Amino acid sequence: MGKKLQKLFEMIEEIETAMMTTRREDGHLVSRAMATQKRAPGADLWFVTDERSAKLKEIEFDPHVNLAYYKDRTREWVSVSGVATISRDRRKIRQLYEEDWRAWFADEGDPRHGTADDPRLVLIGVKIHTGFYLEINKPQPVVLFELVKGMILKEAPKLGAVVGVDGGGRSRVVPSEKRDARARAAAKSTEKSSKSAGSRTTKSSSSAKGAAKGGARDATAGARTAGAKPVAAGARKRGASKRSS
Repeated sequence: MGKKLQKLFEMIEEIETAMMTTRREDGHLVSRAMATQKRAPGADLWFVTDERSAKLKEIEFDPHVNLAYYKDRTREWVSVSGVATISRDRRKIRQLYEEDWRAWFADEGDPRHGTADDPRLVLIGVKIHTGFYLEINKPQPVVLFELVKGMILKEAPKLGAVVGVDGGGRSRVVPSEKRDARARAAAKSTEKSSKSAGSRTTKSSSSAKGAAKGGARDATAGARTAGAKPVAAGARKRGASKRSS
């Protein structure tokens, strides 16, 4: 097993409670809290439920499920997608059985109720297809500082790295710092392009205004010139008439 996949299982074991999402026959999604059981062969993750639970019909309709885990203290989270199977294997139930199951399978008149032989016990095994988790390797005060700084500067906080793994243990790391840097670079590039386009538009507008002003000056000069010629010609004619008389 790869180190990243092992880390995923360790985080799940520490958080323990998952929000299991299934799909109903009408297409809508349903989520509910489920306690993750200890690891055992046959599936990557195990859960126990009641034989009468509606989620069993939903899994029979569509076995694809999602499991979401969140650790409030550290802001770490895990998301797993996979395929669920239903098991009523009594040997597997006895292998996974824990005394605290009695709290969820109350005595309803059958002496087997609450025990490993309870006929209501059904297992849900999930085979992991892909998983993602946020790994934080910073002290808690630094995490809180990043959260406050992000709110003040209106930027995504740099908490850690998002790690993706598949069921075979292959992994890829997408550090949030790099992802945020790419987003900021793209935003700056877009802003620069917008400013450049606005500058060209302003220059074109200025050139058009300049041409219009130039045309107006030419027209005014032409009007003055045209008005001057008749006056001068008229003056010469009057002068000639006086000399003739």
